[in-house]
Amino acid sequence: MAAEPKQPSPQAQGRAEKAQKQAREGQQAWTEYEAAGRAADANRVRLKELRLAKEAKEAAEREAAPPPAAKKARKKRA
Repeated sequence: MAAEPKQPSPQAQGRAEKAQKQAREGQQAWTEYEAAGRAADANRVRLKELRLAKEAKEAAEREAAPPPAAKKARKKRA
């Protein structure tokens, strides 16, 4: 007499399906988390480049501008 293969119980099947679903959702959440991190890094780099360009432009304008006129000293009243 050959032994029949054991069938998993419905509860065991449910637990296995739940574990597989959680694993898929966890992987999807991790992928989304990494994508959000890469997007934030890219935005940070873009903003830094804009800030550095603005600072360089302002520094060039300050060097090109004539120095401010000296203010006349006020005479002190006696």
